[in-house]
Amino acid sequence: MSCTFMQNSAATGGGLYNWSDTTTLFDTVVCNNSPDQINGGYTDGSGNTIADVCPDCPDIDSEGLVNVSDLLIVIDQWGLANSPADLNFDSVVDVTDLLIVVGNWGECE
Repeated sequence: MSCTFMQNSAATGGGLYNWSDTTTLFDTVVCNNSPDQINGGYTDGSGNTIADVCPDCPDIDSEGLVNVSDLLIVIDQWGLANSPADLNFDSVVDVTDLLIVVGNWGECE
């Protein structure tokens, strides 16, 4: 399942504190957390972005383009909270997220 851990802070493991080392991440964004992104081990299941600075491109399906696929994901996730389609991180997928996709249409840089 796709998740986003962004702009969190804690004593350790601002984005994710994993004490068991049995977590597998798939299509997950972990960025701009402090003091660190991930504390503990994890398995990279593919499609993950782990970075100090969050990506600017709203490419929800991670194919390198903002296109109709991303638009359809926003429509499918409309009204949901904690969705990867919540591009402005306001806890709901709505018209603002749709406009972010349309406003960034094309190839990611």
